Amino acid sequence: MNRLCEETQDRLSDAALDQRTPDPIDREHAEACDACAQHRNFLHTLRSALDDVSRVPALPMRRVQDRATRVLRAAQSPAPFGKRLLRVVGLALLPLPFVIAYAIGIAKGASQLLDSILPQSALIWLGMIYFSTLAIGIGLVYAALPFAVAQRRSIERNSESP
Repeated sequence: MNRLCEETQDRLSDAALDQRTPDPIDREHAEACDACAQHRNFLHTLRSALDDVSRVPALPMRRVQDRATRVLRAAQSPAPFGKRLLRVVGLALLPLPFVIAYAIGIAKGASQLLDSILPQSALIWLGMIYFSTLAIGIGLVYAALPFAVAQRRSIERNSESP
């Protein structure tokens, strides 16, 4: 099969798909060439088989386009704010037991070290100051998480739209 046959068969296929009669030059070539004649017969058989199949009612093109648009938007849209925040808070809570264990270790070590120097009331006062500042610091970090997630989301939204 040569290039002329390939081009003729492409044009015959296009004509069959568009349900129009092929050009006279292509018909003449298909009558003279065995490969193109077989291809033309295949296309006729295919067309008649497709015509015999009962047609499924097609959805209007607008509905198909709307459905496809919704699917694409859902696939490209970022996760909802609540889910994203829940993931970030979950990840941030992972090291919290280690931070608390470390703080308790520091408090115990400081208490043993300073027990001979300071009275018990001063140690309690220092412990309260240490744990309150630790709690305030950790609280501020966790309170900033929703703002960080919202900021990241707005940056992503701005970078997507030109």
